[in-house]
Amino acid sequence: MNRSAHQGIALALYGLVLPLVASWEWFNASSSSYPQVVRIIVGLLVIMWLVFLWQLRGALQALREGLVVPGSGWQWLATGLVAVLSFFSAQHNRSSPATNTAISVDFQKVQGSDLAAGHWLLGAPLALAAKRVSDQLRDQSSLDPDLTISQLQQRDPILEAHLITQIGKRRSGHVDITSSPPANVTVARNVAPVAGYISSLTPQALTFSFVRNGGELDIPSTWSLTDLQRSVLALHDGRLIITSSEQELLRALALRSGAKTLILHASTRSQLDPEFAQLCATLSNPLVSSEQPPRHSPRVLMLQSSPVLEHLAYPLDQSLRRRIIEMACYLALHSKEPITGDRLRTRVLSHAGVDASARVLANVASALRRSLGSDESGNYLHGVTSSGLYMTHGLYSDIEEFHHLITQARSTQGNRQVEYLRKALELVHGEPLASSLRGFEWFIAEGHQAQLSRDGEWAALALCGLASRSGDVELAFWAIRQGLLLDPYSDDLAEALTMIPRLREFGSNRTSTAQNQPVGASGAIEVRWALTSLSQQIGQ
Repeated sequence: MNRSAHQGIALALYGLVLPLVASWEWFNASSSSYPQVVRIIVGLLVIMWLVFLWQLRGALQALREGLVVPGSGWQWLATGLVAVLSFFSAQHNRSSPATNTAISVDFQKVQGSDLAAGHWLLGAPLALAAKRVSDQLRDQSSLDPDLTISQLQQRDPILEAHLITQIGKRRSGHVDITSSPPANVTVARNVAPVAGYISSLTPQALTFSFVRNGGELDIPSTWSLTDLQRSVLALHDGRLIITSSEQELLRALALRSGAKTLILHASTRSQLDPEFAQLCATLSNPLVSSEQPPRHSPRVLMLQSSPVLEHLAYPLDQSLRRRIIEMACYLALHSKEPITGDRLRTRVLSHAGVDASARVLANVASALRRSLGSDESGNYLHGVTSSGLYMTHGLYSDIEEFHHLITQARSTQGNRQVEYLRKALELVHGEPLASSLRGFEWFIAEGHQAQLSRDGEWAALALCGLASRSGDVELAFWAIRQGLLLDPYSDDLAEALTMIPRLREFGSNRTSTAQNQPVGASGAIEVRWALTSLSQQIGQ
């Protein structure tokens, strides 16, 4: 027997003997020479026994939540107590299967035992999909009212427990299952968070690729972010959070509660800080660029002086036009999270320090929902939930496209980087929201303007440096001008603009013959020092 077993036996004896001794001494106190002293001592023993019961209750609660520490005598005692109670419960009611929910998983599933392994394995994708459905039901933000009980009944806990058992303590890798697992599968409740997907499935074998925090998930080289979100699921009894940007990763790490949350970051380990890479799971291969949303999906254009909504099903209500557009912009920039109605009333639809009323919010939301239209998944702006939350799908903005292209540019080099930077800056058609005289204070307060200026300055200087080194002065000049639209007060952009070569005099009629000539390296002033200095500045 190990040390924890000895400690558990000692605690059990302590809990049994202490009340017996206290009761015996209490009834014999009258025959003692000092009855009052004996009763005081008995009272102390009772207090000690109550403390013992309180600690035992805490151990049982910790065991239920999977927070116990291996090797503890309290863990051994609590586990034994639950096992004994489960045994007597099973003897009392034999019509129901005995389960030990504290330490193991003992499943009895209605299945033909004579089925071939191939038939059993072919039902694995449906069973794991049902596991994902049950995880979504835990998160009210992704609750789907159309889910039916029949979907949840397809879940196969035997398969989940067998996969966790085969994975063991490994951080990442693959698990091959070639036959039906046993009916009784024992798995610890405090198992480390693990997630994965079915990478291969045949009637003879199932291959499951898995990952834990600090590991790398092996994925196909053709996967996009959408493929990752649709395929990966959590095997543990906890949450799986998939992040696609550093901001989302930092937020997820900061808000992570407990040890039952697995964060999967959609990038390779080399693209992350080593400390962050140990706190989350990463990918073995970089994701391919996600396909752009279909053109018929509603789109918000904000990289111009006045915001505009594209691809609407119905024209906007002119009496609520400004508020509809501002609400659409806010929802598009927060498309990955539910928004409370109170935030929309106080932060978006307010005017002159006065919050909008609930009626105004309902009218604006209804008008926006009608204008956006719907697709096969329902209205682009979902109906408000019972808790007052607003969510969208398919609604996106050019700012989201801009940041996505900048992220792609930071992870590449050479011609591909130039291509991403050009596409990002081509989305800019004017100074964002310059003509919006009312509203949009939240755009500055929440940091969207600062992030846009930061990424715009970096993109402009990076593209200017690449173009200058290749001799394309025209592209360098255009890049700086586009960057100044996003950050008009940037000293670095203003200085870089003065260092780009200008036209020189062509012929005897001075600049008249060069008016319609393109600006190229061959027609520029001999200022090689300017290009060299600019390249060195951007390289820093």
